[in-house]
Amino acid sequence: MRADRDWTTEKSAVRRRMIALRSALSRHDWELRSRALTAKLLCLDSVVRAEQVMIYLPFVARREVDTSMFMSWLEAEQKTVSVPVVKGKDLVASRFHVGDRIVSGCFGQPEPAIVRPLPVVADVIIVPLVAADRSGTRIGYGAGCYDRFFAALQKRGFTPHAVGICFSFQVLDTLPFDPWDRKLDCIVTEQEVISIQ
Repeated sequence: MRADRDWTTEKSAVRRRMIALRSALSRHDWELRSRALTAKLLCLDSVVRAEQVMIYLPFVARREVDTSMFMSWLEAEQKTVSVPVVKGKDLVASRFHVGDRIVSGCFGQPEPAIVRPLPVVADVIIVPLVAADRSGTRIGYGAGCYDRFFAALQKRGFTPHAVGICFSFQVLDTLPFDPWDRKLDCIVTEQEVISIQ
């Protein structure tokens, strides 16, 4: 879809529909899909080579992909793990260990209770999303935190590998996008890995 108009209404409609579909997953189905997706994520070349990975803490009530198994694997592989923390309108990468105390952030999202900013940029950033398309367009929750985060990294000369993870029904043929939207490099679902060219 064209990037030369305001897609706010269309994005909001997609967001509502996808959140409703995802929230309707039973706990059992959510766990099965999350496990299958994690198995694919563990084999991703960029993840295997990475020394540091930034990954979100899952919002279980919203049935975001469960990242806990993946985090445990990252620690077992002695990779540095960071998680996003919302500060104002921006994201900060905070060092995280499995078992660290978690609190609710400003949007209700899980965040570490103690923020330990990391000066080194992650090699791979696992990005949450509400919907994506096969060209790498992503729709998140609408706050723009990740778009600003990636733009700030790019200004500093960093281009980490952006991997979107979601369930297969969240991947659509095409999505509206704006000029500031950061495309994903790869999308992983429980059924497939979509490499973006």
